Amino acid sequence: MPRGKAALGKRQRKDGYGVAPPLPVNEVLVDAAGGRWSLGRLFATGGFGSLYFVQRSKECSETPAVAKLELSSNGPLFQEIHLYQRVGQKRRIDEWRESHGLTFFGMPYLLASGIHHSFGREYRFLIIPRYGISVESLRSSAGGTFQPFAVFKLAISCLNVLQYLHCSRYVYADLKGDNVLVENLNVTKYAAEVEIWKSYVIDFGLAYVVSPKATYKPESKNAHNGTRDFTSIDAHCGASPSFRGDVEILGYNFLLWLCGYLPWSDCSTADAVFEMKKVLKANLRQELKKMLVGKLSFAVRPAQSFFEHAYALGYTDPVDFDHLRSVLEPFTVVKEIERSMRDVSSRSDKATVISSPVPKKAKANVGRRLGVHKKNTHVEFAECSPKTSDRALNEKRVANQTSKQVVEAAKATPGSCSARIVPGLRNFPSTTRSSILRRMSIMVRKKYTHLTEPRHSSSNGVAHPTNESGQSTAQLHDRKIDSTSSSRKYAITPSGRQLRPR
Repeated sequence: MPRGKAALGKRQRKDGYGVAPPLPVNEVLVDAAGGRWSLGRLFATGGFGSLYFVQRSKECSETPAVAKLELSSNGPLFQEIHLYQRVGQKRRIDEWRESHGLTFFGMPYLLASGIHHSFGREYRFLIIPRYGISVESLRSSAGGTFQPFAVFKLAISCLNVLQYLHCSRYVYADLKGDNVLVENLNVTKYAAEVEIWKSYVIDFGLAYVVSPKATYKPESKNAHNGTRDFTSIDAHCGASPSFRGDVEILGYNFLLWLCGYLPWSDCSTADAVFEMKKVLKANLRQELKKMLVGKLSFAVRPAQSFFEHAYALGYTDPVDFDHLRSVLEPFTVVKEIERSMRDVSSRSDKATVISSPVPKKAKANVGRRLGVHKKNTHVEFAECSPKTSDRALNEKRVANQTSKQVVEAAKATPGSCSARIVPGLRNFPSTTRSSILRRMSIMVRKKYTHLTEPRHSSSNGVAHPTNESGQSTAQLHDRKIDSTSSSRKYAITPSGRQLRPR
């Protein structure tokens, strides 16, 4: 084999197309219309071809431009130039943008194209405006995700480009962050003020014209064509690109931009990726809930509607772009995103709240054993001593006065707060939960609950709670005191000391 052919064979790409040898700086390219372009430095090369900075010779062009060069024997650039010649004219793009009322449209336009000969080789070149860095580079600098409202706007911007292509029966077939470039040339990393939705879709090397008579014919030799993580189920099966496939591919990118990963990103084979995509399709809502968690839970519903439309389309069915935009547009406003996040958070809180138990009704005799004086937030416990009939009468008067004060305080306190008052419990740390003082404080709480309940008027005009038999609690309390005062010898103070009866 001749040496030149051997060297060329080593420079074969995986897709079967040869990589164009680099050209010297300042070499002049002459386009099909006779325009002359001065070649700058080579800044990128790969499966997409070789990219050079370029400018018009002897002219100060207001539009920075780049040139893509490949050997003329390569097919992808020929396909891309053909697409630009049909739908990439600036006048046609501007007309479509104005007719659809868009302030921004991310379809690049053609500046020039032609054939160039150098060192015995024939090159094909394409010149388009120069844009900023890719969305994928920005995503990496942002830690893997973008702000939700920016993702929805970016998805709508890509939908507009896909609609423009579909109107001419073109399918893009290879949408991904590397092929979406931001308009701003000065952006180097992602920040909150970066408008990522003002981006242009480039690299139409895999664009495909769908015939009106196209049918679904999967072929194993064409299986898994495209970028593995984003390609459609149709492409995994070996079928030709389709309109529904473009929407499906955008959906996978949408999920990556929103949550930062795809379930199949770590799969080592295309078949494994294909199987996981089929799982997503079969259990759409459940799989989306696994990916969009926390503050992103609000996006489950629009993402589900988006994918359901793509999965429901036939192989040659047109896409309802108006419906897809209506699904995404409500979430392009920051305030709407925040409201959706609050709604999701409130629903989650309601589902996990455990209501506190209602305190039981305190027994009347227990409530009368403690004399309580409330001064601001401090609760003083009266000395506990054996009761006599005379002292019982005095205590009834104290209880009546205390109940009136508690009822008046409860009326002056908002309902949402009064039910939560637990007098004295805040004074006890966790280390003294079993102390006598805390138990007595709980008794005070029960007394407060009892005193704030509705009362029936007695014959002497003093309100007393009654039991089922109609007898007042004070009367029952007197009987209880009479029966127990003779048998009880000691009383227990809040500090735990025993006191002799007076």
